[in-house]
Amino acid sequence: MIKKKFIALLMFFYSIPFYTQEFQNYTVLNEFYSHEEIQFIEDKLSGFDFFVIGEEHYAKGNIEVQLMLFKYLHNNKNVNHLLIEQGNSLAILLNLYLKTGDEKIFDRIWFMKMDIVFFSKLKAYYDSLPKNRKFIIHGVDYEKKGIEFVEIAILKIVEYLIQNKAVLSEHTLDYIKNKEFKYGNLGSDYYKHDAIQEIFSFLSEIEKNPNLHKEEFGEYYEDLLALYRALKVDVKGVKYKENTFHPLREDREKLIYNQIIELKKLYPNDRFFCVFGTAHIPLKAHEDWVKFIRFESFITKLNTYADSPFNSKILSILPLYKSCIPRWKKSYVKKHIGLNKTQMNELDEKSKGNLFTLFEYPNETEEQKKFRKEYYQMILINRY
Repeated sequence: MIKKKFIALLMFFYSIPFYTQEFQNYTVLNEFYSHEEIQFIEDKLSGFDFFVIGEEHYAKGNIEVQLMLFKYLHNNKNVNHLLIEQGNSLAILLNLYLKTGDEKIFDRIWFMKMDIVFFSKLKAYYDSLPKNRKFIIHGVDYEKKGIEFVEIAILKIVEYLIQNKAVLSEHTLDYIKNKEFKYGNLGSDYYKHDAIQEIFSFLSEIEKNPNLHKEEFGEYYEDLLALYRALKVDVKGVKYKENTFHPLREDREKLIYNQIIELKKLYPNDRFFCVFGTAHIPLKAHEDWVKFIRFESFITKLNTYADSPFNSKILSILPLYKSCIPRWKKSYVKKHIGLNKTQMNELDEKSKGNLFTLFEYPNETEEQKKFRKEYYQMILINRY
């Protein structure tokens, strides 16, 4: 069975005309971050304000790849914002973890072990930075865990305030009365209009009366405002599946696009690094892609809409993993970016045991050159 899967993987990687005697514009990146090791891509990064790397969910190589690229961009391109495929309530909890080191936060959120490893390593990097160079995590997706996680984020902030003997307003005391941290899925009943409205009412008051609540919430005031802004974008013109907080597929892309536009308004001079499922990251809606995915991704919108502040300013990096055939549009990938057995073995030999290889196509055909320029600028081959 394993042998058959391996053969299938090699057959999948077929079509790019690599030549084993010559690999142009490629380098090997070690498992540990080093500025010198990826200096070669420096001239490829000019003119971009938004950097996105696709993620093949559950592939173990994601951790080092994403961490390395984020560190590089943060250090060399002043990228201070990490955008993740989650709702903003989860991002708030992760930012609290970065600030406080409170690992009990992971008891409140549903993460796989590899996610905890990633954010633990990110925390170590965060701690090494001076105050004026700290970065922020943003959740730009819908609230996947439902309103439950929004409430958990609010209550966790209040918990820190109580621990630090802050004086809470009557508004906050009234909101937290009879509430407690909840675990598991609360089900569709919890998504009823009154539960959502209760949270909106609480956050709306905080936004309307900054003089009172800035003092009350201190450094966490902006977190609550960010949560409120995200929720307002969440419900504005977005259609949801019945009895859930899950938007319809095409509306999800619109929602994410709107979230990022709002972030750009808040940070007009800043750059962003985004990690999202590979299905979301093409710069342009290729004909084959649309036939399979059936929607225009938020990255395509950001890169092509005339009024987008990121129009033609996005660098998209496509990952391919040796250990798994991407689940999205196999024939599409095979047609444009496949590697055959000899070519993959050559990459293994060149990489000499390191984590991954980042390169541009050597000896491109015109079709492949068009593909790279119009859909992704860089391809990343991960050894795992």
